[in-house]
Parts: sequence; C-alpha cells; structure tokens
Amino acid sequence: MNRNFSLYHQIEAILLEQIVTGEFAPGTQLPTEKELCDLYHVSRPTVRQALVGLESQNLVRREQGRGTFVLEPVRRDRMALEKIAFSRLLEPEKLTRIALQRTGVIRGHGDVHANLGLPKDAEIFYFVRIFILGTTPIGAAKVHLPIAFSDRLTKSDMIAGDVHQMLEERCGFRFGTTDCGVGAVLAQPFYAEMLGCQTGVPLIHARRTGLGGDQRPLEHTELLFRTDRCEIIP
Repeated sequence: MNRNFSLYHQIEAILLEQIVTGEFAPGTQLPTEKELCDLYHVSRPTVRQALVGLESQNLVRREQGRGTFVLEPVRRDRMALEKIAFSRLLEPEKLTRIALQRTGVIRGHGDVHANLGLPKDAEIFYFVRIFILGTTPIGAAKVHLPIAFSDRLTKSDMIAGDVHQMLEERCGFRFGTTDCGVGAVLAQPFYAEMLGCQTGVPLIHARRTGLGGDQRPLEHTELLFRTDRCEIIP
C-alpha cells in the first residue's frame, strides 16, 4: 500500500478498477468485508469506508445481511455524462469543451519512454488538456510526443478535437492501430486541483498509445476522469 494515500481510498481504487474493467460485472457480488480485510490486511472500518465511497458514486449497492453488489450504469445527474462507451472514453473531445492546461518536456520517465519506445534519457514533449462539461472539469489528458515534433504544434493544435487527426495533418503521422487499456488510479495533488476533487480519491485511468502502420509508437496519452462525472460501459 502507498503511505501517501489513505488506505480506504486505495482499496476503493482497486475495487473501482475491477468494476470498470469488467472483472466485477453488473450484478456481481463483491467479496465480503471479512474477505476484503483478509485480502488487503486492513481493518473492517477501512473496508467499509471504501465501500461507502463506491456506493456514493452509484457503483455498488450494499444490502444488509446479503452483501455488496455491482450496479448497472445509471445516470448520475444532469452535469454527468450519461454513459461513456470505452471507445468514446478515448475520444472525450467529442463530448466536451477543451482547455489547454500546460506544456512541457520530461525525461527519465520509465513508463512513458517505454510506451514510446525511446531511451530513458530522451526528451519527450507533452501537453495537458482539460475536458469541461458545462462549467465542470470532468477529465484530463496528458499527450506525449517525441521532442522533434514539439515545434510543429501551436496552442490551437493542442486543443483541437481529434488528436490523431491533428497529428496526421501537422506532423505527418500515419496511425495504424491503437493500444489501449483502462483502470483506476488515486488522484495526485496536481490532477486533484485541476479536476476539482480531493487528493487521493480514485479516478478512472485510460491509456492510449497510437501506433503507425509499422507498429512503431507515435504518441502516448494518459487520460484521467472523475468517477462522479463519468460512467463506463462496454
């Protein structure tokens, strides 16, 4: 467990990932409180707090004497996205307004460099986009590119709707396939402030790597979404 975050938020994030990835399908009963305590070596109050967090997001239903069950996706409120299919989760720009939060250069980031097939000491350009529904930030995306392409992009390019289409037009990329996945992470302070949520709360985490026709990685994007504003469906 990560000492920087509360135990119940970490348990909540683990269960959230199992729900959004379909490991626990709608109607499935979650492990009992005792089973979760034994599995993660935490106290029963910690497990209960995690389950209350999931219940507050309409992800599960707790029934006295029976257990906790995963709910079908339902509409949360008028500020929420009613449903997001996984394919559309990777294209939130079609559903929201986009704002550019920051740009920069990183090096020595093992996961990102590995996803782009670059050595750890290579410079990578990134830009962070915020997705806004109405006046509420619901998610963010950090797009990573080889540094050589950074001087070809303007601010307008970085808030363009379709990133892959923009990169094909501006950088000459030719995308073939996309490698993607979905899970959950805990909100780091930077993203918590950006999205208007508490540090340490679980966020839906989607990953996308755009590959060329020769299967060479061209871009890598990390997307984060508030669980109280988004619902994931197959």
